[in-house]
Amino acid sequence: MKKLILLFNALLICNILLAQVDRYSVVINEILADPSPVVGLPNTEFVELKNTSSHPINLLKWKLDNGSTKASIPIDYILAPDSLVVLCSKSKAIFFNSNIKTIGLGTFPSLVNDGDIITIRDEQGNAIHAVEYIKKWYNNPIKGEGGWSLELIDPKRPCDINNWTASVHYSGGTPGFENSIYKSPGIEETIIGLQCIALNPNQLIMHFNQGADSLSLSLSENYSLGMENIHPITAVPIGPLFKDVELTFNTAITESIVYDLNIGPIKHCSSILQDTVNIKTGLIKLPEANELIINEVLFDPPSEGADFVELYNNSTHIINAKDIYLSNKNETGELGKSYVSAKEDLNIFPNNYFTISTDTAFIVSHWRNTNSTNLSEIKTMPSYPDDKGQVIILTQQGKILDEFDYSDKLHFPLLREKSGVSLERINPTVPTSTSSNWHSASASSGYGTPTRKNSQQDNDDSTHGSVHIMPDSFSPDNDGVDDYLTIQYNFLVPDNLMSVYVFDQNGIMVNKVIDNQLCGTNGSLFWDGLDNKKRRVSPGLYIILVESMDLKGGRLRIKKGIVVN
Repeated sequence: MKKLILLFNALLICNILLAQVDRYSVVINEILADPSPVVGLPNTEFVELKNTSSHPINLLKWKLDNGSTKASIPIDYILAPDSLVVLCSKSKAIFFNSNIKTIGLGTFPSLVNDGDIITIRDEQGNAIHAVEYIKKWYNNPIKGEGGWSLELIDPKRPCDINNWTASVHYSGGTPGFENSIYKSPGIEETIIGLQCIALNPNQLIMHFNQGADSLSLSLSENYSLGMENIHPITAVPIGPLFKDVELTFNTAITESIVYDLNIGPIKHCSSILQDTVNIKTGLIKLPEANELIINEVLFDPPSEGADFVELYNNSTHIINAKDIYLSNKNETGELGKSYVSAKEDLNIFPNNYFTISTDTAFIVSHWRNTNSTNLSEIKTMPSYPDDKGQVIILTQQGKILDEFDYSDKLHFPLLREKSGVSLERINPTVPTSTSSNWHSASASSGYGTPTRKNSQQDNDDSTHGSVHIMPDSFSPDNDGVDDYLTIQYNFLVPDNLMSVYVFDQNGIMVNKVIDNQLCGTNGSLFWDGLDNKKRRVSPGLYIILVESMDLKGGRLRIKKGIVVN
């Protein structure tokens, strides 16, 4: 009878252990995805689990999953509160020290060195914790090349993406022992809305920066769209990370309208903290030529930096960066290999800027006021030589949207050092091929303005004075209506040397209205639409370049595109 009672109690305890598992009760605490070159750890991939709950948990039939392979834990293993266990290949378990608790799995999932999702699931297949790790988490380029593990800093914050870093233990990691970078309690990161993409007029998919509580994500009343405060009929969180949610509405959204989506309160994945989110969204449309244009290019970066290409949405609708590709031309003038400008969905809103690079960390550190939400990092970009080349943007179908034949000769002639200086477009309405529509970024901007309005765009140096060129279009046909172009100037000091030049859309100078002429503090100049040989210019786009300098060194330089009808 006593044995039966003991057996009954043992079965009861086992059932309790299996029934009391909540999400994040067990967390992935350490990952070795790239064991080579060996630093001091066994030459094998492993994942370490930690019990963060207050009760023991039986791991029998739990599974480690990388999306393609699921390895099941074949034995009864009771993971005590605040204790650790290492999962690895069954054939490699013998290489761990005997005092390290280890479970060998028959088909241990292969871990990708740079970018993978691994999930620990309970016996019923529920995701208890998932991690989407990337090599950048090492925060150390040497350790990121292998032999060092990634360690969780605070196990009470399992969803925070900035809660991981490379081990600092001399052996390269701490399997079976407290993490070398363990720190508790930490400050929880705010839940931020990254993107809200319209799949169709009735469906949106919302992307957050980190995982959140799946229950609060699933409450449709937590979402309100537009001024009408429309709630979705369903809100479906997407596992195993629970940082995305799909929203379905009865009311269809309208093209060319940017909507506000208000979200909250959204509960953090493992605490009582809550956040609210506001984000813009709307229907996506594939752009036509000149609706998405090349706006700024850094093709000769400093030694510690990388090239970047900035695009400007010149249309009235939203464009998905994932639909846009970068390319160039090879030596024979043919289109080179194309590279997608964003790995994931990313809205480019009307009149907004979007910058692509292989090193966004360099951009953020070099230009402190960069808008990081309008940045995209890709592994490889087309080759953009330091002297001259072509930047081409196109759709996945191969439709060219814009192309720019750049050259270091387009930089300001008196610029001593061109490395680290971007070329900026002056006027988005003037054709990209117009060489006079490009200028070196200003020194005051740090020689670049990625994700922001160009430093040379509509430049008006109010500390020196102002120049107004009007109208935007004129017709020199002597009919009494807009027969000439007016250049009004107003300087703060007298004795200004002033030049006004006219270029056609190919960058060829067609007239010198005045050339290095002494002007007073204010006045007006006129162009009658004639070239240097007193012939009427052909209808089309022209660039007016105004330059002035006073005796105290004050300078003004303005370019404006105008139309001759």
